[in-house]
Amino acid sequence: MMRNFYLLLLSGLIVLLSTSESKASHLMGGDLTYKCIGQDSFLVRLALYRDCSGISMGTQHTVRFSSPGCTDILVTVLLVPGSGKDITPLCPNWPSPCSGGSSSQLPVGVEEYIYEGILVIPPSSTCEKWLMSWTSCCRNPAITTISSPGSQSFYIHGDLYRGTAGGNDPNCPRNSSPRFANVPVPFVCVGQDFFYNHGVIDPDGDSLHFSLVPCRTTNVSTSVPYISPLTATQPLQSVTPITIDPRTGTIRFTPSTTQVGVLCVRVEEYRNGVKIGEVIRDIQIIVISCNNQPPIATPINGGTKFDTAICPGQGISFDILSSDPTPFQTVTMTWNQGIPGATYNISAGQYPTGTFSWNPTTADIGFHFFTVTVKDDGCPIIAQNTFAYSIEVRDPQIRVPNDLAICDGGIIGFDSSQVWMSVDFNQYTWTPATGVANPNQLYTTFNPTVSTTYTITATNGFCTATDTLRVNVDAKPTISITPPQPICLGDSGTITVTGNAAIYTWSNGMTGATIKVAPTQSRQYIVKAESAFGCVSFDTTTLIVNPPPIANAGPDKSVCVGNSVLLSGSGTGNQFRWEPAALLNNPNIAEPAATPATPGATVGFTLTVTDANGCSSTDDMSVFVLDLPQLNVTPDTVVNYGESIILTSGYPGASAYLWQPDLYLVPPSLVTDEEIEVAPTEKITYTVTVTDANGCISTDSVTISIRPGEVFVPNAFVPNSQVPENRKFYPIATGLITLEYFRIYNRWGQLIFESYTTGIDTGWDGRFKGEEAPPGVYTWVLKHTDKETDEVKVLSGNVTLIR
Repeated sequence: MMRNFYLLLLSGLIVLLSTSESKASHLMGGDLTYKCIGQDSFLVRLALYRDCSGISMGTQHTVRFSSPGCTDILVTVLLVPGSGKDITPLCPNWPSPCSGGSSSQLPVGVEEYIYEGILVIPPSSTCEKWLMSWTSCCRNPAITTISSPGSQSFYIHGDLYRGTAGGNDPNCPRNSSPRFANVPVPFVCVGQDFFYNHGVIDPDGDSLHFSLVPCRTTNVSTSVPYISPLTATQPLQSVTPITIDPRTGTIRFTPSTTQVGVLCVRVEEYRNGVKIGEVIRDIQIIVISCNNQPPIATPINGGTKFDTAICPGQGISFDILSSDPTPFQTVTMTWNQGIPGATYNISAGQYPTGTFSWNPTTADIGFHFFTVTVKDDGCPIIAQNTFAYSIEVRDPQIRVPNDLAICDGGIIGFDSSQVWMSVDFNQYTWTPATGVANPNQLYTTFNPTVSTTYTITATNGFCTATDTLRVNVDAKPTISITPPQPICLGDSGTITVTGNAAIYTWSNGMTGATIKVAPTQSRQYIVKAESAFGCVSFDTTTLIVNPPPIANAGPDKSVCVGNSVLLSGSGTGNQFRWEPAALLNNPNIAEPAATPATPGATVGFTLTVTDANGCSSTDDMSVFVLDLPQLNVTPDTVVNYGESIILTSGYPGASAYLWQPDLYLVPPSLVTDEEIEVAPTEKITYTVTVTDANGCISTDSVTISIRPGEVFVPNAFVPNSQVPENRKFYPIATGLITLEYFRIYNRWGQLIFESYTTGIDTGWDGRFKGEEAPPGVYTWVLKHTDKETDEVKVLSGNVTLIR
């Protein structure tokens, strides 16, 4: 009946794994590793896992090794005799298709193929790291976690590190990769916790780090197409997250449904904290519906921990118990011999117990682990789990503080935050005991009278470690402050302390033996002098701050350009200094005279007053330079004798005007007017002085000249004219003209008229001896003197008498 029950459970699996795709799809997993066998020789191992329903694996394959700057190397790996075994986890009565079983019972079987070949790197090659890779088509179509699995290529790779391994074998100085001791187990039950460990061993003792990475198709960069939401780190559907222990590689999860998934594990090897290589294993996990729960291996001694730590020379032995949740099944236990030199004895019985024993040496310091696989005899699928157990062989060490410092008579100790131990110690001894409060306690106090180095010895019966602690006893520093010179307010002063201290800290927060400060009033300064061990002395000094004198530059002033103004400085000091000095008659007195010369400018003056302490203050004032009135006096001109003219200063609205001299004024003009009217009878110069509203004075002048006299004589006249001015003939004079005579002659030279003044009143009326003279041309002659120039002239001409 049990056989028929499992047939029913597997009926769904037949549908899940059956496919119509080509038989060319066959690869279920694999890994690629290498082992050093000589100076530059390596045994290359290619492990492949085949779906029995696919094509055959062949008897040889080619592994490629490539490195930048070096020629690729192709290595042929041959099928190892006896390889190709069926590793499907079935009980003997349920042979898989790989072993001739009926596909109606179990259509899927897994075979393991191991291929090996020799890689020889030319000695002339300088490349230290090589990428080893193998690829083929295709993955088996039963996979349900990636898209189009039957058409996805299969690619595995790793790093070959050529560097020195540092092992004990002189014939093999090169590195060997980590190797997988446990074969992959692809069958898991839905809803059951699954534990699996590859049993990785590193022959060189390098540190290993495990992680889940994407499975690849055709190259190192191309991932298989996971069906969302599945990823490389969560490649199967699970009730719990899929986890991998980064130190042991143990994989754990609880699948939530039937599925066939691919999972890849990267194993990185580190030496002295530096990564030197990696290998990757590609496996396939088949989740089916079944009730055969896998057996369990307990933690160490049936407790809760799968890890422990010991010291070199400290032998260790513990038991690992087995059990099976499914009744009436017998458990088989094996281990992967992961720790060389250790023994693992397995007892007989339904639930065997494994006893691990090991006595590590100092050469074993580091992290080690091994795996234990437990299998039951359930049918048709043999359930199994693999558990990892880690042992850290620690270098026994204890670290206490390097140095402590006390002053004379002081006491000091330390706490747990200052202590580090690699193992658990329980006995402690301090030597020497002098100055130690309790020499047999780790945490105690010290009060030596002189500097002392103490040694702590810690043990737990197996491991022993020592460290030293020096307690320095220091005297207080000797110091002295040089009294600082007084300063003026606003200046800075320097304070210096001398002595043998290591650190000086002042009460204002500054540090150093010399500080520069600028207090606003006299202030006390305290220095804390600290030795290298923290001993402290104090000293005090006062820096006197003298207040500044009072400086008063006086009020701002104004001055007319060209004039001087007296500055009104004062102050409480005994020295005065004005700037700019070039504009002052004496810049070193309180009230100098300033003579700025730029009209319209505001000139700033600064007064500095210094007292007997050398302190000084400043004050500022300004002098505004006023421009003089800009006059626009009537320009020099010429007038006729007796003619008047109005003279103007051209600056209206001034405070005062003064014209000089006060001659020839035409009333009502006043010499204090902005304008005056004059009628000079001689050449004269008038000067006007104008005072503006600011009191600034300008002066300008104008010269009036008398135009020279002229005599005009008409050339015709009409005694009976309707125009009175035309009825007489007479000379017309301008200026200062004095007529000596004016005479008229007829054509026979006879004098017919004579006058001694100009003007119409004394002109000729055209009559001679009481009778009208006949029309015609007459000759005239006149003589005159120009009194302006004292020039005498005689003029003559003709006139026509018209009737």
